[in-house]
Amino acid sequence: MGRRSLFFLGLIFLALLVGYILQQRSLRPASVGEVFRPLLKGLSSSVIDEIVLRQGQNQVVLRKESGRWWLISPLKAPAQPEKVDHLLKAVVTLRGEERVRGREFWANFSLKEDQALHLILRSGGKDLAHILVGRRGPQWSSSFVRLAGEEIVYLVPEDVLGMLEIWSQEPEIPAARVFVDLKVLSPRPETLERLVFAWPEKKVSWSLEKTKDGFVLRQGGQTRALTKEEVEGLIRKAFPLYASDLLDKATAKGCHLTGLLEIQDDRGQETLKFGRLNKKGDLCLEKRGVVYLLAPSALKGLLKP
Repeated sequence: MGRRSLFFLGLIFLALLVGYILQQRSLRPASVGEVFRPLLKGLSSSVIDEIVLRQGQNQVVLRKESGRWWLISPLKAPAQPEKVDHLLKAVVTLRGEERVRGREFWANFSLKEDQALHLILRSGGKDLAHILVGRRGPQWSSSFVRLAGEEIVYLVPEDVLGMLEIWSQEPEIPAARVFVDLKVLSPRPETLERLVFAWPEKKVSWSLEKTKDGFVLRQGGQTRALTKEEVEGLIRKAFPLYASDLLDKATAKGCHLTGLLEIQDDRGQETLKFGRLNKKGDLCLEKRGVVYLLAPSALKGLLKP
């Protein structure tokens, strides 16, 4: 075989090799970074001060006021900061895989305007992001979403509905109580200055006050000095104080707020009122205008300091 023939055979072999390599590259599975793209690129959860969840005429509004999150609508109550922060961080880092384009497909994923759950992130009253959440994806831990103003439907590997404690297949407005912080009071012994408890119905009244030498407990006309360990034990026995639920205005009217729980620490002074709600022994407690439902045994640790 001549040199010329060998040269042409070499070119043919090289062309086949290049074609094979290109074919294999086209068949290579795309990496996660190539399939799932960030949906809210550049948005930081730290700048968000309001979250609106809306479906139809119903909505839930969360707002950050004076450094802490509050449920604003449909009722006002302190929100669980950990739950809100988790939701925010998950939403701003959502990554999605494009599944389909076109308005004609929205209904298949429950992503029409009147079907979807609208999740709006705001800062200073300005919308920074607007995501429409549709039905669950093929895996329970996935969701179909789209961005407002866009026609692309994305599959995200996050259970967005589950984050809102929505367990149905279809989007719906979450219950407002999902976000409510039911931890009513949790004093810290190291910052406590004064604690007062009075319940006339039980004929119990006492106060714990910090002095330069430690703590003094006053009850029934008697005064007793407490060690640091005794104070810590008293606090552990009675707190944290958790509520069972919130009471609506109509139910709260039946609450007889005859008891008093007052605390003073490095954050200032706060006064809570409580009393019996019904014959079953359920208790109610008012804090900053919010009325909570307490179990009959909730205050047991405070009856005998």
